[in-house]
Amino acid sequence: MLFSLVAKGQTNLPNTSIRGFYYIAVPATNNRIHEVNTITGTDQVVFDIGNNLGHGLAIGKVLGSNNPTQTYYLVGPYPNMTYHYIDPITLQMVNTGHRASNVNPTIGNRYLYNLANLSVYRYDGTRDDTLIKVLNPSIDGINFVVDIFADCEDNFYLLNNTHLNKYDSSGNMIQQWNRVPAGIPAAGIAIVDDTLYTGGGNTVTVYHLQGSNANYIRTFSVPGQINDMANYRTGPSENVTIVADSQGCGNLYTIRSIIPNNITNTTYTWFLNGSILTGYTTPTIQRNFTAGDLIQLKVDYTGFCESLSYSNIIAIDSISNRTYVIIDTAICFGASFDGYTQSGTYIDTFATANCDSIRRLELTVRPMPVVMETITHCNPVLPVIWNGQTVSQAGTFTLVDTSAQVRTGCDSVTVLTLNIIFSDTTHLYDTTCYLRDGYRWHNNRYFASGTYFHTLTAGNGCDSILVLHLSMDAAPTADTTRLANCLSVTFNGQEYRKDTAIVQTYRNINQCDSHYTVTQITIHRAYTINYEKTVCRGEAFTVNGIEYRQEGTYIQPYTSMAGCDSNIRITLRISEFPEYALTVTPEQPPYCLGDRVTVAAPEDYVYNWMGYPVDSAGNAIQVFRLDSVYNTFPFTVKNTFNCEVADTLRFEAEKCCRITFPTAFSPNDDGLNDDFGPMPLSAVNDYYNLSIFNRWGQKVFTSTHINNRWNGHIKGEDAATDVYYYYLEYTCYDGKKYVLKGDVTLLR
Repeated sequence: MLFSLVAKGQTNLPNTSIRGFYYIAVPATNNRIHEVNTITGTDQVVFDIGNNLGHGLAIGKVLGSNNPTQTYYLVGPYPNMTYHYIDPITLQMVNTGHRASNVNPTIGNRYLYNLANLSVYRYDGTRDDTLIKVLNPSIDGINFVVDIFADCEDNFYLLNNTHLNKYDSSGNMIQQWNRVPAGIPAAGIAIVDDTLYTGGGNTVTVYHLQGSNANYIRTFSVPGQINDMANYRTGPSENVTIVADSQGCGNLYTIRSIIPNNITNTTYTWFLNGSILTGYTTPTIQRNFTAGDLIQLKVDYTGFCESLSYSNIIAIDSISNRTYVIIDTAICFGASFDGYTQSGTYIDTFATANCDSIRRLELTVRPMPVVMETITHCNPVLPVIWNGQTVSQAGTFTLVDTSAQVRTGCDSVTVLTLNIIFSDTTHLYDTTCYLRDGYRWHNNRYFASGTYFHTLTAGNGCDSILVLHLSMDAAPTADTTRLANCLSVTFNGQEYRKDTAIVQTYRNINQCDSHYTVTQITIHRAYTINYEKTVCRGEAFTVNGIEYRQEGTYIQPYTSMAGCDSNIRITLRISEFPEYALTVTPEQPPYCLGDRVTVAAPEDYVYNWMGYPVDSAGNAIQVFRLDSVYNTFPFTVKNTFNCEVADTLRFEAEKCCRITFPTAFSPNDDGLNDDFGPMPLSAVNDYYNLSIFNRWGQKVFTSTHINNRWNGHIKGEDAATDVYYYYLEYTCYDGKKYVLKGDVTLLR
């Protein structure tokens, strides 16, 4: 059959409702994916890739996502090949960046597999390929392995010249089909239900998986040159067969289906010449057909991962209204199909109302699978029952059960090797002296006699019990005698001059320590206590009621708490009282009321100015203001040995007729020189009138009270940095009127 090419569009995802496969045509630069519908016999371009990625094709969901939509995975470009896929939502190409081992990809359920240099790699969508199997020529039959395929249970299949091998996801072979005939080349493979398709050039070869064989059925052509093949259906699925019986010599036929027993919750869809036959949804139909009609049945059912199966195709014979039926079916070992019990091809002719019906039966007898199983029971409660069979004693037994059914609905044989094992018990005996750190046995410590148990796991998986019978002497007893004296102790005729412990050990009949006699010798020593003290001249230092007033070193004997003669060494020093000279500025009177006097003292001592200072620069420099005619300021001076003297400063002040002004001030609220006014004002009597002018003669400030000073503002705003001029009229204590004028600089 030559498939026709149909224009379908360029951005279509895999169609999950057809029965068929997909391929990429060569050369790879064509970059088009074709869809082959094996029911309708059509070949159509479904996706234009648009770049050089036509080297390998796989179909499945996006790995690691929850979106079940089927899409295309591709490999390329050369030489640094990575996995790409079509985003099922945006239909844009996505480069995963994960390196691909080769251009033979196939997708199961959770994994993508790739075949490269007789090695199988697995990809989960999160990182580069991971090697899971290196093919073994003696086991895998690796003669010219051509391609790989995966099913929905994450099993994968390898096709070589002679066989089709099936492996689980870890790379263990679980089934094998002989390829009959062998040696047909292929560029790609796809498995749909129980049908194997291999592609090479523009030719597709069809095999039927029957028992242990992959039997050749037919070939057909496709328009493109096949580079790689893939399909979303994952097989093999359940085997469904339909049979056509003529009801007479006319065109009325009854078509009946043969359904395996393990298919449940079925839905039937009949096809006539590739199109759905509406109105027919039962396992058996009856209607008129025309010579040359092609009939097929699709069965949807509940399955683990496959949930639909297509039957064989039958054709209505055009000669004498006969039907020619091809039945390709399989039965279980020990069953029969119309009297046939062995695999083979059988031709039968049936007469119905004088019209022959010819049937070609391709019968496969499934062998009874044999499953070998081993179960070990450790310390069981007898009897042990397995599938109705009873074992009542220890030992190894071989039991056979044929009641289990495999996925095909056929019986399987389970051969069970049943091991009944009871724990071994080993007794160990040991005698030991008392061990202060304990008797160590299997990561435990024991400190007394007793029976102890430890459980090990033997090589057969069962427990092995160790029993320790331990005899341990009791811990030794002890008594202690203490001897103490000054300088030395004599014991048993020997003199000891340092602390010593003398131990005498007594042993029992088992030569184990049973008693200790300990003599603890303590030597008390003579001590010398050193006192170093400095006192002020005239003071005394008292030790144990004895006063010392003169500088020197003194030895005072005493008896220690242990009764030993000891000494106290006293080193006494005498400190003189501070001698100092104060510097007063201004140095000579007269002083006026309101004047400030600065007193500077030597920094070798600590001064206490008794709370009188109004300003200071550290402890040694103090400023005093003369607020009265007679001023006294008491203070103390102390050296480092707390030798202290008291003294008093005395100043007399006069009522002077003298006023001074600063030459600058800075009204920036930093607490220093923030306003402008006269210095000590002791001379002012009852008249005071101050005016301040800017450089243009404008009056900016007026005060008639000596405590009202200029804050550097003019009408509430900051005055500018500049030179200002003041004019002051005042009277003094002598009753005369004075005038004082000058300039001041305002700084900001």
